[in-house]
Amino acid sequence: MLYQYFKVESGKDCLKDQLLKVSIPNRINDPFEFLPQYVKIQDLDIIKAQALEPDIAKMLTNKFNKDNDFIASFGIISLDKWPSYVNNNIQSLYNFYNMSFEYAVASQFSNYLDDLSKEIGLICLTANKGSILMWSHYANKHTGIVIGFNDKLFENKAVKVNYSETRVPVKVGFNIIDKNDFNQVLYTKSIDWKYEAEYRLCMKLNSCLQKGYNYFIPFPIETIQEVYFGLNCNDNDISEIRSLLNNNATICKGKRNIYDYKIDFD
Repeated sequence: MLYQYFKVESGKDCLKDQLLKVSIPNRINDPFEFLPQYVKIQDLDIIKAQALEPDIAKMLTNKFNKDNDFIASFGIISLDKWPSYVNNNIQSLYNFYNMSFEYAVASQFSNYLDDLSKEIGLICLTANKGSILMWSHYANKHTGIVIGFNDKLFENKAVKVNYSETRVPVKVGFNIIDKNDFNQVLYTKSIDWKYEAEYRLCMKLNSCLQKGYNYFIPFPIETIQEVYFGLNCNDNDISEIRSLLNNNATICKGKRNIYDYKIDFD
């Protein structure tokens, strides 16, 4: 069972419309979201192979052919002469890569989060329905609700988030990153967020329903198996939400445990 926290009005909208909101990467509240640890490539053969890629070759020749010092040493290099230059000057090319690494990272990734946010979205879920912090942060001081969804809704594709003290290392070359490494970035967050016990589902935005500025996925009301009301959720809201549910959903209101820092659900 996976859950999502809602402010009470957002929860009502979710149930009325039977739509689950998709989170957009550049709107998420973590400033380190999708931010890897950039690592220099040490292998000259990898740098050589990347430099010979057509798009990279075009980029580098355009750059070098505007550099007066380079022109004084090697003249203007056309694309057909570029492989010969690379083969004969790989150490010099690596030195250029090494010196320009920080600039390359800044230019390559300055807009990548915005670009990513035009393509993918996230359904953010949790295995923890009783987090005092999440009830406070995401359910408006315990006045909201938590909805538990049947795993079949997500076709068992939700991935458990890994929590780490260090960012995921991603090798960066000439405008190239390792896609396998970057996939790990999607599912890694700072250990400070471990209490959220998050699972996330990545999806293409073009497969989602767009309504204005936001994106959604539809769900059948029958996939809701559990609904939990916050300690401070009022009776009128509880009554309205009950009327929106199918009869098979388990419904409970939280209460303070009399001994521990814990929320109990009857």
